[in-house]
Amino acid sequence: MRKVLFIAVLVPLVLAAGWYYFHERTLPAYGPLYREYAYVTNGKSNTVTVIDLRTFRPVRTLQVGTEPTGVAANPSGMKCTLSTAAPRTLA
Repeated sequence: MRKVLFIAVLVPLVLAAGWYYFHERTLPAYGPLYREYAYVTNGKSNTVTVIDLRTFRPVRTLQVGTEPTGVAANPSGMKCTLSTAAPRTLA
């Protein structure tokens, strides 16, 4: 009898906890000042794609020098440094 009671109480609790942990949550509607972006270098097309991390959609594609290989952004997101395949070149 204890096993049945234990299972009858435990199973719904586990299911409820699982639903609460894994259910789809909506993202807060932050304004444009609170958005974060990812900068992806596209070496063959000589561009850098800016992706909005809130919507995971490309915002802009920027033309840069030949074969961009790396990008670094400062914490405020106002300035990015780009390295290209040309020796000793930063953009």
